[in-house]
This record gives sequence, structure tokens and C-alpha cells, in this order.
Amino acid sequence: MMAGRILLTVLALGAMAVSTAQAHSWLAECNIGFDNEFALRWNYAQARGTFAQHTGLSESGDAEVCDPDTHIACWTYRQRCGSRGYVNVQEAPLGKYNHFHLMFEDPSLTCFADNGDGLGAGYGRDTGGGCVAADWKNEPRFAAGHEPKHFMRLWVEDRVTHQPRMFDVASIRIRGPADGEVWFRKLDGSWWYWPRLGPGRWNLSAWTWEITDLYVRASNGEGTSVSFDDVVVRN
Repeated sequence: MMAGRILLTVLALGAMAVSTAQAHSWLAECNIGFDNEFALRWNYAQARGTFAQHTGLSESGDAEVCDPDTHIACWTYRQRCGSRGYVNVQEAPLGKYNHFHLMFEDPSLTCFADNGDGLGAGYGRDTGGGCVAADWKNEPRFAAGHEPKHFMRLWVEDRVTHQPRMFDVASIRIRGPADGEVWFRKLDGSWWYWPRLGPGRWNLSAWTWEITDLYVRASNGEGTSVSFDDVVVRN
């Protein structure tokens, strides 16, 4: 993320008046809430233990842990967004921990159960008579880093070329418990960031238009990772 020549500007929300009319023409607006059935289905083991691992396809067409030496393409959380492409969320840099976390919102998921698909146990609900596996691909989630300085990167993949394409971000929800440090890269290659966004929903649309990357981690000095969801992407 930090390689090469960087124009770095610290932003304060409300400190600048920038018109959202400068945003590019977009066809779809998608909420990245980390509970999309397609995206979870095609993450290895549906992140059943919260570990969202980088994933590729086996020769039989099943999701498996990515091996860069054998897989043509890999992804972590990959959600369709209109006709133009896919929104990808992954750790940055890839390979640092080989995962980020897709946490479950439901506090009743307190035990582990195996559904018999051969991919191991995951979170379930205690019924009093035993633990019943959740339907992992249809449970509400949110994203969290492995530790405070663990970056998570959001970018949009072109449906045809599979290369990064520009997009806009309208808003993001920082869930806490840590404050979030949010970076973005403009189409001209310059980097901008907010050093501290507290828990809540933040309207970023005056700044995060025609961008190629959005990065999130815990703010400096925080002792735990940041969690977030509801990133509204315009593609």
C-alpha cells in the first residue's frame, strides 16, 4: 500500500466543502454488509469459525484455500455489484495472516458444531440438547481485523477484465470497539486518510469519489482491532 510516491493528506470530516457532483457516473449502489449469500458461499468453508481465508477453486469447482502457485484467481470476500463487477474485501498485504475475520452478529452463536460437509466445525446454537450448526452463509456478519494494525482492503474488480476499476464510496459504518483509520487512493494515485473515525455511520461521499482502493484498520494507539460493515459502494 505504501510503496512508491505518495501524496498524503490528512482529512477532517466537515473541514472541506467538496461537491459530490464530481463523482463518476455509476450504475449500481451496493451495501457491503458482509452477509451476502453469494460471497459467503464462495469463501472457503463459509468462514464458519469467523476466519475468512483467501479462496480459490479446486479442479472439481469447489472452494478451497488459495494456493497462488496453482490457482489462476483467488479472492476472500467477493460480492457482485451490478453489471460492472465485484466488490472485493481482503487483508493487506495478502499473506500477512492469510485471513481477516467475518464475525457473527448473533450473540447466541456460542458453541461449535459440524454439519458433516467435511470442512470442519463452525459456530452454532446451543439448543439445550446439543449444538446445532448455523447456516453460515446466511448469518448476519461484520468484518474485523486480526489485530489493530491489520489493514483490510476494499476494491472493485471489473467483470470482464478482472482488473481493478474506479468506484465511489458513499458511507461506512465503524462498529468499534476501536476507532477506525480509513485510507483511500484516488484515481490520480494520491493517498488520503482519516486518522480517527469513531463508532457510527460516516458519510464519506464528498471525498471518496473516483477512487481505486479503500483501506481500514484501527486508529493509532488502539489496543484491539476495528470492526466495520455497511460500506455503500457505487460502481
